[in-house]
Amino acid sequence: LFAVNNGGSEVTNMQMHSIGAVTMPLQPAFLARPTSTQSDIADGDRVNFGTERFDQNADWNNSTSLFTAPVTGRYQINFTGRIQSLDKDSAYLRFLFITSNFTYQAIKDIQGFSSDQTFSLWNFCILADFDANDTMYVEWDYSGGAQQVDIDGDSYLSVHLVC
Repeated sequence: LFAVNNGGSEVTNMQMHSIGAVTMPLQPAFLARPTSTQSDIADGDRVNFGTERFDQNADWNNSTSLFTAPVTGRYQINFTGRIQSLDKDSAYLRFLFITSNFTYQAIKDIQGFSSDQTFSLWNFCILADFDANDTMYVEWDYSGGAQQVDIDGDSYLSVHLVC
């Protein structure tokens, strides 16, 4: 058990269990999802992940859907999105993962479809570099077509410090 004294109270930073597993309860990690379906999302809208499943170290802000890195390091970003009502007339559809250092993207070209898509599953993951106090949010972007896309409440975003 590794602990530090934090203003008179002891806080466990790392614990090794009898089976050899190591847990770090203050290690930055969160999982969030939309509170409900975000309907008819517009080009340039921020994706709202307003419900936390967990947030170790309190680095995720539900009200602004903004992650703030507490320390410099490499962070794993994972996204699974259930997207509904994709317009076949769009040239492309993409999610932008906007960080202080770089903008990553997950993009789809749906021009080959003969009709609007009822739903589409999107997966994205990347190991990204963050400096202390860098931020990240997710934005929707598209070219052409109607503003009809919905981001289902069964979409998920997680970030955790790797090293």
